[in-house]
Amino acid sequence: MEKKTIKGISYIIFFLLLFSCSGGTGIREFKNKNNFERSADSIRVSQEKIEKEVTYEIYFTLEKSTDCIRVELSSSHVDNPFTGKKEPVKAFFIVEQIIDVSRFTGQKENYVYSEMGRNFDTSWNSTRELTLCSSKYDPILRFREKTFYRLRFSIFKSFKSDYSISVHADCKVFYHDKPSISPDVPVTDKK
Repeated sequence: MEKKTIKGISYIIFFLLLFSCSGGTGIREFKNKNNFERSADSIRVSQEKIEKEVTYEIYFTLEKSTDCIRVELSSSHVDNPFTGKKEPVKAFFIVEQIIDVSRFTGQKENYVYSEMGRNFDTSWNSTRELTLCSSKYDPILRFREKTFYRLRFSIFKSFKSDYSISVHADCKVFYHDKPSISPDVPVTDKK
């Protein structure tokens, strides 16, 4: 009897993982795909580098709170300037939430970044996309409206690339060049 119970629980756990938001082979469908396309020349260079290489950053906010998002990033560069042919380049990115700590420090717009996920592992194996979900057990790992999120990314190459970023969510996503913790700053849609 004990062996059957353990086996039954194992099946339940397997199916929960299979169909969860961020794992398994089940693919989550989202209502909106919010795109951002720019060349490296028009994207802010981050002061915090990934592996000591040139790293870019953009910020985004959500129209409303949501349980999960999927971030996709692809990059390419013009391989041959005469033909204009673009070649894909592997990109690495980190998604972070901005946490306002000004109430603890007394300084206006004082914030820290908390990593929510990355598209690569310690061996530098990467994926083109990453699905992240809120956690009811972790007050920081949640996707809320009016909270700023930062996407830092790099290709670990010296040449300039073009970037295509998509954030899939069940709401609109607004892109920003820089964060603002102040509630007086209106949210602007960057396309």
